[in-house]
Amino acid sequence: MDEDICQKTLIVEEDGVYNYSENSKIQMFFEAKELIDYIDQNYKYFDSFVVFIHGRHMDLLLQSDIWQYTQVKRITLYFDSMDSLRPAKQIFSETSSKFMFCLKTEVANRIQNIHDSDDLNSPHPLEETAWKANCQERRSQATKKQEKVAAELSFMVPKNRGGFNTRNLSTIPASCRCETCRYILRDPAQLSCGHRLCESCVENLKG
Repeated sequence: MDEDICQKTLIVEEDGVYNYSENSKIQMFFEAKELIDYIDQNYKYFDSFVVFIHGRHMDLLLQSDIWQYTQVKRITLYFDSMDSLRPAKQIFSETSSKFMFCLKTEVANRIQNIHDSDDLNSPHPLEETAWKANCQERRSQATKKQEKVAAELSFMVPKNRGGFNTRNLSTIPASCRCETCRYILRDPAQLSCGHRLCESCVENLKG
């Protein structure tokens, strides 16, 4: 067996849970049973397996023997929402230390982290060009996520937003509150008359 693929990451593909790339260490399955059968037939030929499978296949998984194989190092159960993740974690977390839990949206990052860690801990020298390309790709992904979040926040916050609201607003000194919206000053501006307003409140008055 090739030393470079002594560990396999096995994934049950569901609605694009992972964007497949050419990688001999990663294998995709359309059905949970296919993944289980693969391990059952090949566990002798690999040092270890890392498995990602949707939580709804938990019963099928427990009915098999694969989760008890020494070669199966980790089984990550992924879920569509926290509402389905929490109860499953409470029920099955004590069944085996191999069981991990995450949301479907976290699967791709977890797989990438596993393989980044494998590369760093490998006894073989790192291929500099490939590693730099990998790092650049990770930075690009992080930048895109930040831009997406910023765009969403910008869309959610209205331009004429006024001051900051708070539960203990009545305890805030009047000098720290806008004369127009009565909330805590946001980007304060002082008028020639001495009154202090939020910058957005000033703009509203001009309009």
